[in-house]
Amino acid sequence: MEASKVGILGWAKREKWMQYFMRRPRVCSGDPSKKRSSTSPYGTTTSVAMIEHGIQLVADYIEDYWEEMWFIDMLNQLLKYSDENKGKFDIVAAMQMAEIADEEVSELVPVAVTEVKKEFQDIGYYKDENGYIKFGVIPKTR
Repeated sequence: MEASKVGILGWAKREKWMQYFMRRPRVCSGDPSKKRSSTSPYGTTTSVAMIEHGIQLVADYIEDYWEEMWFIDMLNQLLKYSDENKGKFDIVAAMQMAEIADEEVSELVPVAVTEVKKEFQDIGYYKDENGYIKFGVIPKTR
């Protein structure tokens, strides 16, 4: 996502969805080896260097996976893309963002998630020990 899309960031903050957004990639800072802070802003910059980097990543993707690309609209946009009219090529822009994000997370090591086993509990109306009808987790009888 481009950093200029402040409307969606405002919505995500209001709805408490910011944890689903990726922080600014390290390549935007000019030093990809630098660690990214947890307070870095969201979204990529739209600088010429960033666009050129994204285009190079898309070109590398095409080199590697050209035989698996069957989406006609994507192929048409890739064939007709030019820097002068880059605003008319949404699929190419989306590919750039996806490749930049892929580059950013490629160094992450997957972590095994410990499985939490929860026992099913019956929920509904029941009579408590005093004979009152209540709603909630039905206590287990011995």
